[in-house]
Amino acid sequence: MDTFTDIFEQRKGISTYWHNKASDLYASAGVLWAAMEDPKQGSAAEQMGLGQGFAYSV
Repeated sequence: MDTFTDIFEQRKGISTYWHNKASDLYASAGVLWAAMEDPKQGSAAEQMGLGQGFAYSV
C-alpha cells in the first residue's frame, strides 16, 4: 500500500476526523458562495495571485 492509503486506513474509523473534514468543506463552500455574490470578488483573486481571468462562479 502507498502512504495515502495507509493514512486513510488509519483515519477512516475516527469520527472526529470526518466531522472536521465536513466542517472544513462546509466553511469552504460558504466562503466560495460569499465570494460569488461579492461584486468586488476580483480584488481577492488578485491579492491571491490568481490572475485577471479567474472567477469564483461556475
